[in-house]
Amino acid sequence: MVKVSSPQDITQKHHFLLLIFKTETHHVEGDERSRTNPGHGYPAHDDIINTTETYVFEDQADLEAKLIKLYDEKRDRKDIVVINIACVFEVKPSTKIEFR
Repeated sequence: MVKVSSPQDITQKHHFLLLIFKTETHHVEGDERSRTNPGHGYPAHDDIINTTETYVFEDQADLEAKLIKLYDEKRDRKDIVVINIACVFEVKPSTKIEFR
C-alpha cells in the first residue's frame, strides 16, 4: 500500500485505488468591527474543506485487509470508493494519448 501524494506514486501496472472522501468544517471568527457594527468588517463564517485520501494497492489481499480495518472502525461508511485500474494513460501536451 502506498499513500498517493504525487502522480509518481501511482504504478503503471495493474492496481487498485482506494479513495477515502473527507469533509471538514473550519469556523473562522469575525473581526471586532463586524461584531460591534453589523454589516461592516469581516463576519464569522464556516469554510467547508473537501479532501480525498488516495491509496494504491498492487495486491488485492492487502486491499481487502485495509478495507476490513476501515469497516471495523465504522460499519456504515459511505465515504469509500475502490477502483480497479487495468492500465494508466500518459497524456502528452500534443493531446495524443499513448498506452504504456
